[in-house]
Amino acid sequence: MRLGKSKCISCEGEPILHAMERYILRHPRGCARAREDEQPIGQDQETTMEPTRTTNQNNGCKCFCGKVCKNSRGLKIHQSRMKCVQPHSGNQRTERSGQTEEETIQEANHSDDSLPVTQGEDEHEEQPTEVEQLDEAEEIERIEPTVHREDGIETTVRKEDGIEPTTRREENEPRKEKIKWPTNADKAAWKALDEDLENILEATLAGSVDRKITAMTSIIYSVGKDRFGVVPQGKQPTKLGHSNRRQKKIKELRGDLRRLKKRYKVANENERLPLQQLRKETREKLKTLTRAETHRRDRKKKAKERTTFTANPFQYMKRLFGARGSGKLENSREEVEEHLRKTHSDERRGEDLEECEKLLTPEEPKEQFDESDLKFQEVQDVVRKARAGSAPGPNGISYRVYKNCPRLIRRLWKLLKVIWRRRKMTESWYKAEGCFIPKEENSRKVEQFRTISLLNIEGKIFLAVLARRTTRYLLGNEYIDIAVQKGGMPEVSGCIEHTSVITQILREAKEKKSDLAVFWLDLANAYGSIPHKLVDLTLERYHVPPTIRTMLREYFDKIEMRFTAGDFTTAWQRLEVGILTGCTVSVVLFAAAMNLIVKSVEKPSRGPLLSSGVRQPPVRAFMDDMTVTAKTVIEGRWTLEELERMIKWARMKFKPSKSRSLIVRKGKVQDETFELAGEKIPTVGEKPVKCLGKKFDATLADMVNMGEVQVQLVEWLTKIDKSGLPGRYKAWIYQHGVLPRILWPLLVYEFPLSKLRP
Repeated sequence: MRLGKSKCISCEGEPILHAMERYILRHPRGCARAREDEQPIGQDQETTMEPTRTTNQNNGCKCFCGKVCKNSRGLKIHQSRMKCVQPHSGNQRTERSGQTEEETIQEANHSDDSLPVTQGEDEHEEQPTEVEQLDEAEEIERIEPTVHREDGIETTVRKEDGIEPTTRREENEPRKEKIKWPTNADKAAWKALDEDLENILEATLAGSVDRKITAMTSIIYSVGKDRFGVVPQGKQPTKLGHSNRRQKKIKELRGDLRRLKKRYKVANENERLPLQQLRKETREKLKTLTRAETHRRDRKKKAKERTTFTANPFQYMKRLFGARGSGKLENSREEVEEHLRKTHSDERRGEDLEECEKLLTPEEPKEQFDESDLKFQEVQDVVRKARAGSAPGPNGISYRVYKNCPRLIRRLWKLLKVIWRRRKMTESWYKAEGCFIPKEENSRKVEQFRTISLLNIEGKIFLAVLARRTTRYLLGNEYIDIAVQKGGMPEVSGCIEHTSVITQILREAKEKKSDLAVFWLDLANAYGSIPHKLVDLTLERYHVPPTIRTMLREYFDKIEMRFTAGDFTTAWQRLEVGILTGCTVSVVLFAAAMNLIVKSVEKPSRGPLLSSGVRQPPVRAFMDDMTVTAKTVIEGRWTLEELERMIKWARMKFKPSKSRSLIVRKGKVQDETFELAGEKIPTVGEKPVKCLGKKFDATLADMVNMGEVQVQLVEWLTKIDKSGLPGRYKAWIYQHGVLPRILWPLLVYEFPLSKLRP
């Protein structure tokens, strides 16, 4: 009996596809058809029993679902057609390049749910166009049943009945290996990949938009892994080099000298003079060979440094100048999971924030939020400005793929447009892989590391477009004051403006001999402690449309993370409080929330008045770094207390040990004690503070800071001279390494153009 008709797709001029790709193109998806002694499993809402077996022989070829086949060949045919896999098997299969993570799920209208095995319509059936499939995505997703198989029994759940299917996450699911994608200069490889992926995706993608997103990323990863391979993990074993002839000769001469020395000690007077002459000749020869070997070793070292530099010049500069953070995490898996549980859990997550009368209530917007369909230009701009070397998310796809595949990015835009219309993100965007980055040198404990979350690139592109529209809406209606909150705002040089204004305020207070109170405040774990209720309330106060707020609320409700450190991976941890550091929309949401708090504190106090006639705000912030400036000590104390109450209302807290205070009375620095959350705030006289790249101390001058910059510059130049690189590479490091690092101190500190020497 003929099981199916194979279909061969081939075009002249197209590159030859790999075996897996040819299989996908020749065998499109068809309806599930059983063999002579197989019966299709029922697809209803009730739990169905396993099919009746008509085969009486049992030769050990029994499927996991209970079906008994005649021989091993029949078992393979049955498993390939009915997609029977071993229960509770969700691990990633890496031994074959064409297979990825699988779940034992069978759809009612399709023969399989796994990737990359293709599913398509029958050869003589008309397939709907891609645009029709995208328009019908919402209806397909709403009525499409999902069948869960457990222990040979299948349970069907329909979304139209109001029952959401639960997705089982495997704790032991390993992280996907990084693919060794070609460089951006290899246009031929990218063009061939783009064309092949377009043919495969055009023949295989079907179903809801969620299934299409998952299938597309899985196929991209499988094809990329099969074609380009993966990046080797860990350090490669070093090969022990063999000694050359000169080294062997040096070893022989040193042995000769040892033996001659022993003979010289026991020799008589007549023998010592010839032995001494022989030892002298041997030493001269050894000295010549050693000098030549030293020169060879130096040349080899320079060649190695040159190779390391050309492989990654910027990474070489970081290693040469010394990285700020270094170390290795030494905590166990249980300790890390307990730390993550304490950091990202919130018992009061479901409670609304208390009513606050002082909270700012903005006016109705003049410009409405842009809720139109996503434009291709928006998606293209996000991908163009993204860094190609960014780490991939859980699905293993990086920005580099979409940067070099124009057809693929257009297909992604069509899928993102459907997701935007329904205002609901796909499930695969709700999980993130994470890693630990050391904060300081020789970091060992988990508290000395910061976390970076890696999300799927497709979700980051979608959220980046949403972030741009949100930023444009907030700035267009003047909801965010860039004089107060400069962090996260595009085309605003917040750091230099922030430090310049603070420096000018201190200089005028010293010259005019007036009073001034300055407080540098630091929030404790600001990004990880901001409640989701505060983010939702901020969007509501700024009149963001309810559909956008609901989509973001669902995103923060379902996000899960896990982290990899060393040889272990933690369990999935739900994000109940805080925002993700690698999320593209989190920056603007955090900046908007901090702006709402800071603007609510401005009423009781007025900031200092500069000589130019411009009055500065009493509180200014760059993301979570807040600076309070008041005309008098009393106003500064009032502002500090009011700000502390607002932060406490928002379920956040300050870190007094990292905060600083500076009191100026009649142009002179005074020591005065201030408390924050019942703890004393150190003064800049006790501990100088470094804010946005500039150091402030009790002298109100830059002489000490300029001396430190000069010492640092001399150290950098010395390291470059001793690197052993050629002159043109040293000049490149001067231009792209030293100059950018020295420009910032030259901007924030007042270096004299000339200096008199005694």
